[in-house]
Amino acid sequence: MTLKPAGTGTTMTWALDGDQNFMMKAMSLFMSMDDAVGKDFDQGLAKLKAITEKKAAEAAAAAAAATGPTGPTAATGAAKKPGKKK
Repeated sequence: MTLKPAGTGTTMTWALDGDQNFMMKAMSLFMSMDDAVGKDFDQGLAKLKAITEKKAAEAAAAAAAATGPTGPTAATGAAKKPGKKK
């Protein structure tokens, strides 16, 4: 697998590489490797995408929770000064 940054995402190249003996070369004339394993690659990539998107959403939610509320309502709550109770 090769991962490369691409804009706000990542491009992944997933490939098989290796030597082919005579029998494998002859078999490749009659059999498509894409037909044989393409469906498995697609399912694996779909699962990988779902996992990484879920992790990214969880990380974004955790970062948002860690920074606390923002905006005008947060500023008014944070500006209170301690004083005497009546």
